[in-house]
Amino acid sequence: MIQVPAQYAIYPVIDAALNGTNAALLLVGRSYIKRRRMAAHRAVMIAALIASALFLTSYLYYHWLVGSVHFQGQGWSRPVYFTLFAG
Repeated sequence: MIQVPAQYAIYPVIDAALNGTNAALLLVGRSYIKRRRMAAHRAVMIAALIASALFLTSYLYYHWLVGSVHFQGQGWSRPVYFTLFAG
């Protein structure tokens, strides 16, 4: 099993933060469009696109440097993790 070098260990945290930011922006954008606030919706969707592009860049860079990393969790977290990604 591959050990992630310490200098790259922050990338999964950055990726999770960017994904969370993107999810929040999409929800805010949805609420804006429901209230017919077109300009605000457009701005939030552009921000979501940028967050998504940054995530993709960070994700690909990390995996280009580190390679494939297998989930190392044990116990109850393992089936939860695989259930989330199976759907």
